[in-house]
Amino acid sequence: MALGFVLNKGQFELAKAEVEAVVGKGVVIGDYTVVDADYSHVFNRIAFTKKIYDLIIKKSRIVQKKEIVNLNKLNQFQQRRAHLLPAGHPAMTHPRLARAMVNLSGARKEILDPFCGAGGILLEAGLCGLMGVGFDIDNLMLKRAKKNLDAFGIKNYCLKKHDATLFSGHYEAVVTDLPYGKSTKVTDALERLYASFFKNVTKNKIEKMVVGFPDFVDYTGLINKAGLKIEKEFCYYLHRNLSKKIVVIVRKLLHKH
Repeated sequence: MALGFVLNKGQFELAKAEVEAVVGKGVVIGDYTVVDADYSHVFNRIAFTKKIYDLIIKKSRIVQKKEIVNLNKLNQFQQRRAHLLPAGHPAMTHPRLARAMVNLSGARKEILDPFCGAGGILLEAGLCGLMGVGFDIDNLMLKRAKKNLDAFGIKNYCLKKHDATLFSGHYEAVVTDLPYGKSTKVTDALERLYASFFKNVTKNKIEKMVVGFPDFVDYTGLINKAGLKIEKEFCYYLHRNLSKKIVVIVRKLLHKH
């Protein structure tokens, strides 16, 4: 079966990478990214694809199509925006972007968000059927996260008061949006926090991360110094004064025997 994914044109590269992470590599034919795969309900978790079609292709041309699912209608991301949640917070990651970050991680069982805040990333992971582990140093944020997760019937999660620079343990993937406050500059304290966090991730031998940075952060040096490598990066526009960089990060040395 050939499946056609109609991508969000405003985030084409991110959307294409998301399809590759969840479904597999495809080719662009007309308005579709076409993947040779049988349809699976797992594909419904994709955030930046509008619709999925069943296609018949002859000589690299689409001759017939049938809509399988409208993902915009199915996933209802707008209904989970921060101001609509029972315990939302203005700093929460937009649910569509949070879902895409989870998908880009390639995780199949669990993700860790060590700066979980009010639980936006954990909520999207839970709706994808993944175990979500969330750490935060603020008890109030952990209470918010619990309230939000419980409101959507998420059962498979674990919340702990923990410092993101000190936790120990191996996790399948880290997916997180780094805290940065209201300032449009990186203070020494914030840079030290980021550096300590990446150092701790390396110490715990976590092999893959998807991290959201504010666009004013020079993150390349921080990542390299921690023995990590940038695999992919995308820019996500938020508003006139701020965009977010979504960075897929892997360990530089993966010794497999």
